[in-house]
Amino acid sequence: MSIAGLIQELADTGAPIDAIIIAVRAIEERDAIEAERRAKATERKRRERERERDRKRDGHATVAGQSPDTPRPPSFP
Repeated sequence: MSIAGLIQELADTGAPIDAIIIAVRAIEERDAIEAERRAKATERKRRERERERDRKRDGHATVAGQSPDTPRPPSFP
């Protein structure tokens, strides 16, 4: 249900303004929490894609914050 529809329904039933405000705030809070959850999931997927790309490119995963330009000790045979 949309916020406008909820407000109209509550107003039609004679709900006090305080109840309407509480209901609207609850919906807004729920929507904000859901948006944050989606953003975190998107960021996790992005980081996993980067790690997978690094593994394929370098043959191993990089340490967080390490770029391909970071000097590395020489490898010995």
